[in-house]
Amino acid sequence: MAHQAPPKDAGAVGPLLLYPDGRLQRAGVALGIGGGAAHVHRLLRPDEEGNFKPRALPQFVSSMTADCMLVRKKKFSVVGSFNEENSAVAFNDVDLWLKLSARCWQNLFEPRSTLVHVEGVSRGRGHDPTGTARLATEIAALEKLWSAGGTRDHYHQPAHSRFSEQFALDV
Repeated sequence: MAHQAPPKDAGAVGPLLLYPDGRLQRAGVALGIGGGAAHVHRLLRPDEEGNFKPRALPQFVSSMTADCMLVRKKKFSVVGSFNEENSAVAFNDVDLWLKLSARCWQNLFEPRSTLVHVEGVSRGRGHDPTGTARLATEIAALEKLWSAGGTRDHYHQPAHSRFSEQFALDV
């Protein structure tokens, strides 16, 4: 990631994240999947071919996660940092990446930087009534700010389903 550190005309750079069992956790985030935004290629094995194995190539993306990312401090400040008011837990990173894109700074997924990430350990899974209500509020905020649920991500192939994180064809 340091090699691809954001040049002056780029937004941020993020790595490929794996679950401890080796399956893909995050290889970018696409808008419109599941009515909000979701991780692409989630739960696939890194060696699965899939659709020409795009997760193996550096590429521009609308969004990634902030679990690990590089962004220039000045750009982080210019876009207003994280939106903790509307997204205390979920989607504040998506919002940040989208704000960078809105300034015409392209964001990059860098799979040659691969990390193991244990998701949710520090904050829990949020599958209780309180967590579910918070997530619904944060999805609504993402939709209001970015029309995320009704917008097809311009980096996400239109032939792929809006209901699959694995880039399944929309049939």
